[in-house]
Amino acid sequence: MHTLHRPRAWAARKSRLSVPFLDENLSSPDPLVQEKAVQAFPAFLREYLRDRETGALLTERRDSVLDGYLREINTTELHRRGISLALGEVAVKEDIQQQLL
Repeated sequence: MHTLHRPRAWAARKSRLSVPFLDENLSSPDPLVQEKAVQAFPAFLREYLRDRETGALLTERRDSVLDGYLREINTTELHRRGISLALGEVAVKEDIQQQLL
């Protein structure tokens, strides 16, 4: 049975806004755990990058989050793979949404 890993430390990263358990699961050696984290990434961004009252995109927050993930792309191979897949998942979902509009 596969379970998502809980974070070892809940300390916020100074380099960017993040969700520790999502970050850890993006670099999981278990392919199923990594896949579930990749699938959760677009939902995290949709919720986290929108103003709760107006629904407007928070572009500064988006840029901060994405820049932080891109800076970490050269870390471990597992983390690089997870980040790449997660960013790709976001791009695919956005393309599909745009085509439906």
